[in-house]
Amino acid sequence: MTVQLRAKRQPVPSSSHREVVVVLLGRPGSGKGTQAQFLADSGWSHLNVGGLIRSEVAAGTSWGRYATTVMLRGDLLPSSEIQNLINRSYDQSKLPLVVEGYPRRVHEARTLPDLFGATTIRIPVFLDLPRAVSVSRLTTRLVCQACGHVTREGTSPTCPRCAGPLTSRADDRLAGAVRRRQALFESQTLPLIAFYRQRGELELIDATQDEAVIHSDMLHRIEARCRRIWADSIGRRDEWDWAAFPFMANTRLTATALRSTGQPATAEASLREAEVTETLTAYEVAADSYAAKTREFNGNSSLKAELDSLAAHTTGDLLDAGAGAGRDAWYLAGLGRQVMALDASPGLLRRIAPHPCIRKIVGDVRKIPLDDASVGGVWCSAVLLHLDPAGVQRALREFARVMRPGGLAQVSVKEGRGHESTPMAGFPGYRRHFYYYQAHELRHFGRLAGLRVVRDWSDDEADSSTTVQRWVKVLLRKPWS
Repeated sequence: MTVQLRAKRQPVPSSSHREVVVVLLGRPGSGKGTQAQFLADSGWSHLNVGGLIRSEVAAGTSWGRYATTVMLRGDLLPSSEIQNLINRSYDQSKLPLVVEGYPRRVHEARTLPDLFGATTIRIPVFLDLPRAVSVSRLTTRLVCQACGHVTREGTSPTCPRCAGPLTSRADDRLAGAVRRRQALFESQTLPLIAFYRQRGELELIDATQDEAVIHSDMLHRIEARCRRIWADSIGRRDEWDWAAFPFMANTRLTATALRSTGQPATAEASLREAEVTETLTAYEVAADSYAAKTREFNGNSSLKAELDSLAAHTTGDLLDAGAGAGRDAWYLAGLGRQVMALDASPGLLRRIAPHPCIRKIVGDVRKIPLDDASVGGVWCSAVLLHLDPAGVQRALREFARVMRPGGLAQVSVKEGRGHESTPMAGFPGYRRHFYYYQAHELRHFGRLAGLRVVRDWSDDEADSSTTVQRWVKVLLRKPWS
């Protein structure tokens, strides 16, 4: 199991601690492995049945030699053999779990309660991909020999995740085997899809979309299914199936949304606003201590060089979006630039010492109180990590609106996946909410906002708690036309 420590594992909702098993279904090349790895990176256990088989093959066992013969024909291994392999390899204490490569047939679906426990919440997710796209992907697919990451021919000579060597899978190189696998999917697994659909259990996702969009959609569907099942278990479906997930951690926010709207239909948006309000309140209360902690750059920080670069490659006023106590705004002003220091916390803005080149603005990055095309560039360090994906996209659209054509925006957030809430250091009664992102998500959000991705990279920087964190950064340009 791969665990990315920067992302917090999402608890599974249930008063009886029922765990979740997500079953990924789809044609070969539909992205099952990629989506399973996304969940594994955020703390889920990953049962890759195909990987288990390939390990047996690589080890040269008699079972592996038998499996090789079957796979090179493009056939499926007998169900009993797969079940025995799972029983030998799977630790039932490791939940929640994402399963890739099993079941593939209707009768195998009926074995899941025995394999993973009768009380688990089992969610089949179908990554729907047209046959022609599946064949095209298989013929260009490369797999890292070191970490198993999947990529495509022509994207990189080595693995983009770990720099390991890339190779194609033997069953992808044989045209006959590829056709046979497609035929087997249609004859064996499509009936399984129909079986789950008839039971009202199937979650269907368009697998031609960007992988980050698929991941976000899948998480939303998993959460929604867990909400409904949790609500059914306490007999309160109509009242609670929309409630915040995970339930116990968000009880107070759920109550806040109910008080403020009274309508479940608008509660989700209200919950997100409640998170922003609570985070902002924490900064207001802790303004003095937070300003003191963020007054100076860390000794080995790369931020100064990045600020220098932004200043050198832009003209006109600069917007420091989420200026906090003003460290970065002061640095830019010291380079002779006019800076608009924007922050939603009046308390933090008051901690910015007066400077003739700095104009302080109280405002939300999702609705910036500036005219269209009024700044030459945007510096946005950290503030977007307090926003959910919809909020990040709104902010990036605002950056695109207020920038002049050709303007640059540098955005940085903490790298990871998931969402967590933590007490404000020194003020345990106040909490901040954090969302973690990957580079491909920021690239995607930038493009949705109409911006061009110049480059993206990751860097280690100390945050306000002086803890060194991994940050993902992206430089975006507003097109000239």
